[in-house]
Amino acid sequence: MKKYLLSAAVLFLSFQLCFTQQEPNEALKTTFQDGEFFLARGDYLDALIEFQQVYKRGYDNANVNYRIGVCYVNIPGQKNMAIPHLEKAIKNITTNYTEGSLRETKAPIDAFLFLGNAYRIDNQIDKAISSYNEFKKRLIDGDVDDLTDEENIYLNYANQQIKACKIAKDAMAEPVAVDRINLGEEINSSSSNYRAVMSGDGQSMVYMFELPFYEAVYYSVKENGQWTDPKNLTPEIRSDGDQYVSHLSYDGTQLLLSREDVFDSEIYISNLQEDGRWSPSEPLGNNINTKFWESHASTSRGGDTLYFASNRRESTGGMDIFYSVKDDDDWGDPKNLGVIVNTKLNEEYPFLTSDGQKLFFCSQGHSSIGGYDIFYSVRDQQGNWQEPVNMGYPFNTTDDDLFYFPIDNEGDCGLLAYIDEDGYGKEDIYKICKIPQQRVEEAIAEQVEIDREEEIEVQESIDSLHHALEETDEQKEPTPEPQKEKPEEFTVKPVYFAFNKADLSREAKDELDRITHLMKRNEEIQLSIYGYTDAMGPEQYNLVLANSRAEAAKAYLLKQGIDNDRIKTYAKGELDPVEPNENPDGTDNIIGRKKNRRVQFEFSATDKANVKIIR
Repeated sequence: MKKYLLSAAVLFLSFQLCFTQQEPNEALKTTFQDGEFFLARGDYLDALIEFQQVYKRGYDNANVNYRIGVCYVNIPGQKNMAIPHLEKAIKNITTNYTEGSLRETKAPIDAFLFLGNAYRIDNQIDKAISSYNEFKKRLIDGDVDDLTDEENIYLNYANQQIKACKIAKDAMAEPVAVDRINLGEEINSSSSNYRAVMSGDGQSMVYMFELPFYEAVYYSVKENGQWTDPKNLTPEIRSDGDQYVSHLSYDGTQLLLSREDVFDSEIYISNLQEDGRWSPSEPLGNNINTKFWESHASTSRGGDTLYFASNRRESTGGMDIFYSVKDDDDWGDPKNLGVIVNTKLNEEYPFLTSDGQKLFFCSQGHSSIGGYDIFYSVRDQQGNWQEPVNMGYPFNTTDDDLFYFPIDNEGDCGLLAYIDEDGYGKEDIYKICKIPQQRVEEAIAEQVEIDREEEIEVQESIDSLHHALEETDEQKEPTPEPQKEKPEEFTVKPVYFAFNKADLSREAKDELDRITHLMKRNEEIQLSIYGYTDAMGPEQYNLVLANSRAEAAKAYLLKQGIDNDRIKTYAKGELDPVEPNENPDGTDNIIGRKKNRRVQFEFSATDKANVKIIR
């Protein structure tokens, strides 16, 4: 039974095009076959356009919905759009599926597998597990011993994703505290920017830049602490838009790339020349490049050891990580890194920390929380790699998490590309760093002290009021107050945040601009900013996240010229939710949690400023 690609890098199975006879509409038949061609190549966006044309012509059947769903689940930023199409597809399943035929109206059982992936990526974990189990049930259909080797691969994949879904629940309940910083508009654009690598001194960077008709290799250096306008290296390295960034050497003078086409991928190298130009890229050598798929390579700090990913015969599963030691000017015979690191599924994108003691890579196996996850393995004193460790959520998500480039010895800081609604484009490059435990504990201790001081201030105010009332024996004649002008009315609204993020949205900045204008008009006004979270994750982590949200709002106001001593911030975490985090039946209240992820504003001295705050 033939299968479609699980993702751009999974299993490398091809499509077989079977053209039907007696098709009544030749133009529509051609459109459908074009979609099949693009799908086989992994050009999911082009395939989607063709299949949508077929769909609009009245072919709203399980087969066409299945193909549209497969396309969507492989397009970054649009994967959740696969769900309604795949939900239609599974309503009409056949075990005798005819590939490549417009006359086929049913979908194969693979639709359950892809729907499971779409649910998982959309964090509908229980539905994902159910869909994977239904795929297994229909795949086995009696005796598991009757499965082909190919079907066993898919069975292992489904089992791994069920395991990943269960791990994901625990990981998302106890997220890792992180700082995430967008590298800015000097590097990121309105299109996709990804696969960023950096020299050891952090002064030069190479990355991928999506242009209208091809994927370009871009290069930038730092001058006076700022990234310069990036330069398109594609003409210099003689790429036809088919070369992708793999690694930049520690000294920033050698660039490794993967050159890909439909049937093969090989490792290429380019060198920085004395005139500042990069040399035309050349194949790395026959010991590394084979008739199999070599997708990525990186070197140690000294450049004497190469780590790369390949599905050559010596692999334990699909893609495995291999290493080769340089012998004079040639790379020695590659060796498999072994079953501690490699699994029966795919391992990709190996990077070594500069001290050589940690290997970071991406894997579908091990304790993944969905798709590919970022792992690291530590080298022991005997030089052996230890059991890989998952980087945790949010370094890893229920989607594919690929190409993490460590930029410090521990690997706690690295470059990673994200799709973010508040970013500059489709996919932006970020610096992401794990917050040290000491900082987390300090933030918690600081918040405890702030809460204690607030309690003391409140009690002192109450005691003072009681004392004043006891000294007053009789009601005094009220003294007429001078007539005041009608106060300025100001409606204040909270600002909201995406899940597990402290980035300000465009709407949040608009609200903070309004607050800026109010405070500049009325210099007496003081502001208290309260950060909140939903109830997902540990209470201590949520306090840190709440503090980050409040501080992000304060930082924006300071940038607009508001004095620091006029603003105080407080972290409330998951306290005082405005909506329930769970529904009455115990299920997740998505809308409620969204309203709880907020920052609220309290103004003081408004009477002196003659301002009326409306909520």
